[in-house]
Amino acid sequence: KPMDPRLLPEVSLAVAKAAIKSKVALKTNIDWNAYEEELQHRLGKEENVLKVVINKAKQYKQRVVFADAENFKTLKAAQIVKDDGIAIPILMGNVKKIKSLMKENNIDLNDVEIIDPKDDANEKKRCEYGELLFEKRCRKGYNMHEAKKAMRDRNYFGCMMVETGEADALITGLTRKYPDIIKPVIQIVGVEESVNKI
Repeated sequence: KPMDPRLLPEVSLAVAKAAIKSKVALKTNIDWNAYEEELQHRLGKEENVLKVVINKAKQYKQRVVFADAENFKTLKAAQIVKDDGIAIPILMGNVKKIKSLMKENNIDLNDVEIIDPKDDANEKKRCEYGELLFEKRCRKGYNMHEAKKAMRDRNYFGCMMVETGEADALITGLTRKYPDIIKPVIQIVGVEESVNKI
């Protein structure tokens, strides 16, 4: 998009290099790394902080579950995360819908893992996660059947992936209400003992 802050360094560097190549530039001996840093500095402190965070993320790539992957905005965000090397995306939702949406919008995530919690191929994992949920919640309103059934929900399944270490983070909330999203997080991941208000 025109106001994307990533454009300033990308376009400015390309124009400067083209000017040198076409011999219209007055300065031809340029330290490109220093020039890029100067351009980043022009974006302001917020962008510099963001750059530090992104660089840290690139050093320690985490597996991030995108629970609303049947949505174009989510797929676009996952592609940016993948293309920029920030994290390893895991898409969650109906495989056919996700692949169709990727094809319609020219989104290249073909090598990214897609998990559909409702798919029969994930029955074993749903049972395993359901048993873990039952152990956590058995005295708090869940029987074994309900715990396993809950794992058909992307947010419950994704939270359990984070809880078991199969993923490092979960991004959700684009298509559902806050109470529907925070409930599985509280029930599965939980909160620190000192926390009494979320």
